[in-house]
Amino acid sequence: MKVYKKYIGIIPDNEEKYFSTLSAVIESVDEFSIMVIQRNPRNYQFQITPSEAFYISAIIKEINKLNNLYGLKVDFSKSMKTSSSIDFVIPNF
Repeated sequence: MKVYKKYIGIIPDNEEKYFSTLSAVIESVDEFSIMVIQRNPRNYQFQITPSEAFYISAIIKEINKLNNLYGLKVDFSKSMKTSSSIDFVIPNF
């Protein structure tokens, strides 16, 4: 799995642990996927591109499990099927 970080700067330890846990969860479903993380003043934006389109539902299920475990609210994009990528936003920690 490839992970790209844009506009992140210095990352606190808890955020780095979340990113590594998220990448491990996604990699357990699809080891050839790509994840892009962008930081905005209010939130983090994630874009996950699986290697095959049929991994989308399994990855979404695992993302929901992880964020429910941490108690984070996730806002998913509505165009996942047409773009073949998963876009979601979580607030800054």
